Amino acid sequence: TRQEHKRQREDRDREREMNDQQGPEETEMQLVGIPENVELEALMFAPPVIAKLLKAGYRTIADFEGTIKPLSLAREIHCTPQEALEIITIVDQFRKGMVTSST
Repeated sequence: TRQEHKRQREDRDREREMNDQQGPEETEMQLVGIPENVELEALMFAPPVIAKLLKAGYRTIADFEGTIKPLSLAREIHCTPQEALEIITIVDQFRKGMVTSST
């Protein structure tokens, strides 16, 4: 209806105005923000790494909430501490929109 279109247009205008008021750093962060429900396969880990993570219950980036230490993750998914550190680093970088890498 006309009212819905008008409201949508007003919402878009308000959003543009808010984006214009933000500094470039804030706007850039919005552009690279990664949803927490991204599945770990999107990070293109090697199949054995994905299998270990899935077996331990890690399915999405959100499953890495909080502070996960490499040694704890290594014990949990049965890998080396170095591999665990790489996994945590890749997840963290992906969250920041910096990588779509593989381990």
